[in-house]
Formats: sequence, C-alpha cells, structure tokens
Amino acid sequence: GGGGEGGGGEGGVHATQPSYPSRRLCVVATAEQRGGCRLRLEPRPEGQRAEHALNGECFAKLKEGYKGAARELNARLFLLLQRYATLFGPRSSEGRGWQLATPPGAMAQLGADFGVGFECFASPMNRRHARFCSAFADTDAPFGSSGNFFSVARSGGLRGVRSAECGPPYDDGIMAMAVRAIDAELASRPAGCPGSFVLVVPDWRSPQPADFVRAAEASPHLSHVLELPKEEHRYLDGFQHLASSASPRYVLGETGSLLIFLQNAAGARAWPVCEATSSRVIS
Repeated sequence: GGGGEGGGGEGGVHATQPSYPSRRLCVVATAEQRGGCRLRLEPRPEGQRAEHALNGECFAKLKEGYKGAARELNARLFLLLQRYATLFGPRSSEGRGWQLATPPGAMAQLGADFGVGFECFASPMNRRHARFCSAFADTDAPFGSSGNFFSVARSGGLRGVRSAECGPPYDDGIMAMAVRAIDAELASRPAGCPGSFVLVVPDWRSPQPADFVRAAEASPHLSHVLELPKEEHRYLDGFQHLASSASPRYVLGETGSLLIFLQNAAGARAWPVCEATSSRVIS
C-alpha cells in the first residue's frame, strides 16, 4: 500500500493496540484441617473455576518437591491444579481414571525387588518417586517433573534411568508408543548398562490383542508378564490429592491388569523376575 491514511508511509496513521483497564489477579491460600490448603483466585473471574483444595499429605508432597521461588508457590500450585482440573472435566466424577495410580505398597515392592526409582507417567500429585515424567512440563516442572515421557525419551533423557515403572493412560495408541519408546531406549544402551521397565497396563489380550500387547509380545526385551485378575487387585483413587480424600481410597480396575517387564540383558541380570519377586509384587 501507499503512504496515505492507514498506510505505513511517512505521515500515515499508525495502528495501536486498544487499551483496556487491567485487573491484577492473585492467589490467596488458606489453611485447611489436617494440614491441607485451599487456594482461590481473587478477584474471582466469571465463568471459570477459581478455587482448589488439597489434603495435607499432597500439599506436603508438593511443597517438598517444589523447586521454584518461594513467593511463586501459591500461584504455581493454583496453575498446576487448574490445568489438571481442566483435563479431568467439569463434573465431579470425570477424569478419575486418568490419574489412577499403582498402590504405594506395590510401588515400594517394585523398588525393593526391581530397583524402580523413576515413574514414566505420573503427576506432581500422585508421584511416588522424586524423579518422574508427567503430561505438562510448563506447570509440572516446578514440582520436579522431567517433562513429557515421549519428549524425554526422544531427547535421550532416559539414559540416566536404570529401572522405572510405566503406567501410561489406557489408550492403545499411547501404550503402543510407550512400548516402542522403551524398546528404542533399551536397544540404544551399551552392553553392561542395565535397563528395566515394568509396564502396568490393562489386560487387553482378548478377543483380539491390542496393538500395545502385540508390540510387547514382539519386543526383543520382553522378559516376563504377570497377570492380575480383575477382582484380585486395585488402584489408588485418581482424585487422591483432593481435600475430600483424607485417607487412602482405592478402586477396582475395570479389567484385569498386566505387569509387562521389558529389560535388556544387563537389566535382567540385575533384577531377575522370579516366582518369589513376582508373588511379593502382586500380593
């Protein structure tokens, strides 16, 4: 265009951004019973959720894992909880399955018998180890997350992980991608560098095996598969971090579950799967 009105030439009228009155929002934290915490956004914005409550156990865990500036803790907590609440959905029972977790006793046994010290799919709220991957690097990293599992795997960030638990969302495509990512990681390790991953996944072998089952069965690193019948195991409630969850709550799985061990040769030597270790994990 030329240099007339509205153009970019000399003497033209330059467009400017409209000016709106700004409103500063802040997060206010108040103490709840038994060490819990309630966070609310003020002034309260219309049309969106503006309050979250944590129970004491989860609040203490998040503070322990926090790596940011102390003055930003409340705001970071609110952003974290707002992100996951948005993922879960607006209804009180939605999203519970996204955060079902391996029970603490089973995780402790995986650590004792198989050296597990890393979680591939966790969140700052339900993680059991200080080292973990989670869905959202921007909100989760200040609370210790290494970032998204697949991004970490592609960048070589799993090289320092010797033994890990992998409980991906129950989506066939995501679980198959996880198997392939673990296979690639184990194949890339030099001889003598142990690697062991135990996948906690649904038993989707019939009427036809799911893609992730076929990928695991074809893996050169498959060392063992443990079956957990539906009625004989349970998971930690996906909303365990909420203030209403003052004590551990468990739910039964909708199907049986499988513990699929993918290990390289050094990993299988370091953490062999035998009858004794298997029985301790599933008991």
